[in-house]
Amino acid sequence: VVRGVERYCFEQGYNLMLGNTEGQAETALSYLKMMLRKRVDGLLIMCSEGQQEVFNQLDWLKSLPVVVMDWGMENGEVDLIADNSHRGGYLATRHLLGLGHTAIGCITGPHSRAPANQRQAGFEQAMQEAGLTVNSGWIQEGDFDCASGAAAMTRLLALPERPTALFVCNDMMAMGVISAAHQAGLVIPRDLSIVGYDNVALAQFMSPPLTTVNQPKEELGRLAVTRLLARINGEPIANRMITVDPDLVIRHSCAPFFSPNSKPV
Repeated sequence: VVRGVERYCFEQGYNLMLGNTEGQAETALSYLKMMLRKRVDGLLIMCSEGQQEVFNQLDWLKSLPVVVMDWGMENGEVDLIADNSHRGGYLATRHLLGLGHTAIGCITGPHSRAPANQRQAGFEQAMQEAGLTVNSGWIQEGDFDCASGAAAMTRLLALPERPTALFVCNDMMAMGVISAAHQAGLVIPRDLSIVGYDNVALAQFMSPPLTTVNQPKEELGRLAVTRLLARINGEPIANRMITVDPDLVIRHSCAPFFSPNSKPV
């Protein structure tokens, strides 16, 4: 996303100042104050819900063009450009259903983050439409990192009955899931089909290459900059939320469901 923002800013003759907050509210506040001292023309903010309270308290932001990207600050006072995470979760689950899987689990992101909840809601909608009951034991919460994905998979492996397929709500967790599965002697996708989310650069080089929901990162960046420049130029446009639909990149981490009790025809 940042790469798309940087490229489009350059094309439009603007310099981009980057500040990585590492999820820390104090760091975010410090960067915002520094950028205002430098008299920036506008702000693009990609924040987590944990930082939202900081931004809500900054009254002086209301006089500056602001566009929020990806998540957070959906309060009607600024523009919000976001991936349609509900749609992404739905697409991932429909793909697994289409391969004949009915025992499908979900490794979610932290429930404190809106995209994690939206992706899980898309999963649940697809399961409901298929007439399937979601097994609550097969829903495991992660933290959008490799370690939490591996830990979630370890918990699933300890269950007496396990899913045949998983929707994992981001690719980093999917890496941890695959690692834990391999260590337990499972073969992906023979023993377990996996769909990730984000289409990170490493996804295509994983073993096996990961089927994943692709966020249109370049498009998100372009829309955010376009919207911000319209604000900077004083165009009379109302605040709004713009969602961009993801798509599915099919690789080799999923296989059709095969029942060990099925008979050859």
